[in-house]
Amino acid sequence: MELKAVKREGKAGEGLIAAVAYNKESNVKVAVDAKAFDRLFRQVSTKEAIQLDVDGTVLNVKVQEVQIDKRRRNPIHVDFYIVG
Repeated sequence: MELKAVKREGKAGEGLIAAVAYNKESNVKVAVDAKAFDRLFRQVSTKEAIQLDVDGTVLNVKVQEVQIDKRRRNPIHVDFYIVG
C-alpha cells in the first residue's frame, strides 16, 4: 500500500492532514490527503506497514497514532513510525 505525502512547514492545507514520520534518526513533518488516508487506514489500520512517498522519497512506515477531532470525528494528526 502506498500513500503520497508532501513536506510541510506549519499547518496543513485544506483537505490535508498534518502528520509526522519519525524514528530515532529522523523526524519529517508531512501532510497527507485526508480522503486517501481514510481509505488506506480502513484497510491496513496499525498492523501493516505502508509506503509513504514524501516528495519522491519512499519510507516504510506504520501508523503509530491518529488524533481525532472529537466534534467532527475526523483525523487531525497522524504519527507514522519509520520501520525500515
